[in-house]
Amino acid sequence: AYLHTLAAAAAWALTFLAYQEAYAERLTEIMANETGDASYITWYGTVTYFSFLFTPAGILLTIYLLDSVARLTHALANGGPMGSLFFCIPVWIGEKVTEGWRRREMTAKYGRADVPDRIREVGDGLLLCCNRPHETWHALLTFSYGGKLYQLTSHGEGLEEGHACFEYRLRPWPEEQMVRALVILDHEAHAPQ
Repeated sequence: AYLHTLAAAAAWALTFLAYQEAYAERLTEIMANETGDASYITWYGTVTYFSFLFTPAGILLTIYLLDSVARLTHALANGGPMGSLFFCIPVWIGEKVTEGWRRREMTAKYGRADVPDRIREVGDGLLLCCNRPHETWHALLTFSYGGKLYQLTSHGEGLEEGHACFEYRLRPWPEEQMVRALVILDHEAHAPQ
């Protein structure tokens, strides 16, 4: 992380100096051609001194330098360098974009996420129809509904009134089995977010 920061600072400084030299020569040339006097360069030089920060190279090298300083600070504080922001930021943006696409696709296929789950009694068991999957539900959970206990027997996709949904089939909980964790289905708080 230390060498990474030194390399970033050196790259930024050398590119900044090269840019300032080229920019000063170009500005002197322009000013000399317009007025015949290059003394105005001092006034313009003050204003345009940091124009390097608004060039593509300046923006990338500044981000590279800030990334390096953040990595060095993290390494000094925690004993090891973190991942690069050049990699993390595009990955984070990509995750947000694909998450939005996935939500739109799920809404188009299954309906809105804020609709509560529908519970129907089927024989001595229950059938739950949901617009979003309950990824934390498994066979070892105990489900409570109407004062009775149930066990998850199967789950998958199904159809409800012509629309796709996630179906969860529950059967009565075996009395000899111990209850480890309880999911209460009597209220609407179990709808996934």
